[in-house]
Amino acid sequence: METIVWQETYSLGIKLIDNQHRELVEIINDVYDAKLRGSKNGEIKNSIIKLAEYTHKHFDTEEELSFKYDYPELDSQIDENNQVRIQVDKLLHQAKSGNLELSDNVIDFLRDWTLNHITNTDKIYCEFLSGKEVDN
Repeated sequence: METIVWQETYSLGIKLIDNQHRELVEIINDVYDAKLRGSKNGEIKNSIIKLAEYTHKHFDTEEELSFKYDYPELDSQIDENNQVRIQVDKLLHQAKSGNLELSDNVIDFLRDWTLNHITNTDKIYCEFLSGKEVDN
């Protein structure tokens, strides 16, 4: 796996969402870098905690905007977000209990999910929001 290099094609035109996506990418890269360096579990644990907290924050932001602007795919958005919340919360639980095995598969999942989330799901979502007066 390689770190995620932010590309302008990932920008979706909603400043708040774009900034949160950039932060998620940075956190995932931090998790990966900590794994590569063979960091102690404490550093990886802190990165996973930050990832979990920020993932929840990001999804809460998306869902609040979706509700506010009556996004027609809100239910499926919540379902998709909840599936990822469950996976991230499992990582968090493992990290806190000291049983985290940060395999390449876990890193690949985080990377692939993030890029798919930005370029597919959120692209459609942000296209819907672009006609609204979202606070940028």
